[in-house]
Amino acid sequence: MAATIATLVFGISLALGLPRGSSPTPFPTNYPGPKQTIVVAEEMTREAAVLTPIPTGGSKLSERPTPMEIEIYGPPGTPVGSGMVTEHFGLASAYYMGLFEHTGLAWFENVGREVILVYPGVSTQDPSQGVIIVTRSGGSRGMDESWHETPVKSGSIKIVDAVGERLILDSEGGDTFYFDVPADRFVNSLSEVVPTITARPIIPTPTLMPELQSDDAPDEPGFIASESPSNKDLLYYIDLIGDEDWFLFHTNTTGKIEISLSNLPASYGFDVIRMSDQERVGTVNEGGIEDKYLELSDAPPDDYLLRVFGINGAWNADFPYTLRFGSVLSGFVVLGEEGVYLKQNAVVESGDIGVNIASDGPYLSGNEEVTIGIGATIDNPDSRVMGDSIKLKQNSHVYDAYYNELSGLGEVLGEHFSPVDLPLTTSLPSMPAITPSEIDIDVPSGETLILHPGSYGILEARQGATVIFTGGIYHFKEWDIGLNVFLYARAPVQMRIEGKLQVDQGSFLGPSGDAQDLDSADIVLYINGINGNNGSLGATPKAAKFGIRSTVFAHVFVPNGTLWIRQGSTAEGAFIGKWVIIGIGARVSLDW
Repeated sequence: MAATIATLVFGISLALGLPRGSSPTPFPTNYPGPKQTIVVAEEMTREAAVLTPIPTGGSKLSERPTPMEIEIYGPPGTPVGSGMVTEHFGLASAYYMGLFEHTGLAWFENVGREVILVYPGVSTQDPSQGVIIVTRSGGSRGMDESWHETPVKSGSIKIVDAVGERLILDSEGGDTFYFDVPADRFVNSLSEVVPTITARPIIPTPTLMPELQSDDAPDEPGFIASESPSNKDLLYYIDLIGDEDWFLFHTNTTGKIEISLSNLPASYGFDVIRMSDQERVGTVNEGGIEDKYLELSDAPPDDYLLRVFGINGAWNADFPYTLRFGSVLSGFVVLGEEGVYLKQNAVVESGDIGVNIASDGPYLSGNEEVTIGIGATIDNPDSRVMGDSIKLKQNSHVYDAYYNELSGLGEVLGEHFSPVDLPLTTSLPSMPAITPSEIDIDVPSGETLILHPGSYGILEARQGATVIFTGGIYHFKEWDIGLNVFLYARAPVQMRIEGKLQVDQGSFLGPSGDAQDLDSADIVLYINGINGNNGSLGATPKAAKFGIRSTVFAHVFVPNGTLWIRQGSTAEGAFIGKWVIIGIGARVSLDW
């Protein structure tokens, strides 16, 4: 016969069978519910270990133990939206860290077996900063607690109403805020469309995933034993309050460095220190679990220390984050791994063009890796054309040429350099992790959509539509962009596209008119698709295509197929692919 206690914690009723003679731990009245449950469970485990007889006559118990019953209920409260507000909410862990003060009733919801609690309050470090803490337990994300600051500082906040899962909050300063629970973020209105968060972490393919150990990165810079690899996804943990992870990276040339921190199970940030002068050259410490991104322009060759840390004590010992650090190839406006073709009357205004390796074919034109078409020109004295074999067609001219074989009727205006060592570079960027969702985006003709960073499916924008990207890292299955569509970035962005990119004629991709100090180097597209269904050179559609008379301000990377910038287009940035075609009369210029 066993006594039974029922503990209602975060909406979970646990029927715990206690062995004879045991009693609940005498908890203080303010002792948090989850910790009570853990203490009781540990005590039960210890007593069960003592009372359970050692089995004899075999290696297995004759009967399986009866599993603990877990039922999910809602605590008493008042229905609001799809959940309810309740005073039976326990306390957020940030309260015990001295970082957070509760200032209103919590909002509660059950979604399947996931229990969601939203706590409104204020930062104890900055009483003007309103904060929402969201805890999720029992679902695919495991146990998770995230910290979200109000978009503007207006004092403490409280939940006053909700529409579905979109909460309405009033602040001490008289402002109204909206928080979307499925998206885990503040939004601008009750009607704004935002993507739902996906289960975290999104684990890469096992063959690409390193063996993980909890707290497996150095906690101090003095403990770093070797450099970490650049341009690769690194998976590590912040597994205790106050834990820090330190990394050392090295760059050999001056250029842009890109750093991303993604798949966050809790609110993390990072900073970067240049070793030669001990200067902190970059910090990203905004709260939330959204992907974090930083670019360092014109970074000199040096050793760089990078520190990853939990914001306001955040940590998660169960799930890793993903860190990526890398220097970006500079100097080339057009670089093909196996082939480049500048078609008739195309113009390279600045930057180098080249083909990285000596190819065995197939070739974009003739039997050469690099083909400069009839009347195509590369007049800039600082520009070079480089490749194993180069063909200059009639009336074409280039400046300096680096080659092992040169043919054709065109003219070299500068110097000849032969032979040339290949590959031209070993620092091509690798493809980052791409984790699209099933959330397709369809923008009707003539309509405008403001799109926040996140994971999406297919992006389809119809004729004359406008899409405004607010900045950050975006994941897509593919792009299908119609005629005369405007694609604007308001802040630095990365577009990670799992499949193909198809942009129709007359469209524009680049900075928005209200973006300050934003240029082509701040808009980066990684496109993982192949040509057609089999990836061959002649297969269609191509992996990435910008249509006739398009305008592109971006860095575009297409490692597995053809990047085609079609007739009459203007492209500024850097354009790298397995094969690259610059169309008739198109103009390209370098911007790193």
